[in-house]
Amino acid sequence: MSRVARTLLCGAMMLSGCSEYTVREGAPSPPVADPPGGEDPGDAGTAPDWNSCQEGYLGHYLNLPATHPDLEPLDEAPPVEDPDVYDWWDEDRLSFERFDSSLDMGAGWWPVEEGLTGDPLWFAARWTAWVRATSAGDHDLVLGGTSDVFVLIDGELVASVQGSETFEPVVVPVTLSAGQFPLEVRFAHRKGESALRVRFASEDVAVCFAEYDD
Repeated sequence: MSRVARTLLCGAMMLSGCSEYTVREGAPSPPVADPPGGEDPGDAGTAPDWNSCQEGYLGHYLNLPATHPDLEPLDEAPPVEDPDVYDWWDEDRLSFERFDSSLDMGAGWWPVEEGLTGDPLWFAARWTAWVRATSAGDHDLVLGGTSDVFVLIDGELVASVQGSETFEPVVVPVTLSAGQFPLEVRFAHRKGESALRVRFASEDVAVCFAEYDD
């Protein structure tokens, strides 16, 4: 049974509020198992061979209407532990789907433009992939974004930035067992500049999405 330690990063790191991250802690598991093969991991895809697995993420990009009630003000939105409380990632708002080799988008990032009122200001994105750790322990995750970023591993929220209006990436230690797990990253832009950076800074962690057809 794993336990979750939650921490709030406030003050200088996030000038306009708090940035919440969560870290899963637990005992080391047995050595890395074979990839899941025929198992059905949902829309994270199947990773049958990590030697040839394509590094990256499958992204769904969604357009948010200017009239959406949960866009602003940011400072009135309390931190949440479950991003499903928001409907920003509903598939009926899907603009397009694409494969992204990394989530180091930087600042001034405006991917969704459909001519809707307010475009390209308000949008969301959801990426799925597999993450594999070859050693158990803390692995550094570089995390930053505006306005909201949620990182989920094996269905559990392990890190998040919530309600931030500044792009100041931080290094978050994420405790992983040795093994492979479905990975999901969710992003929603609600105000100000748009920016995102999510990547593992550990040689013992790999991310891939094996079954993407151009």
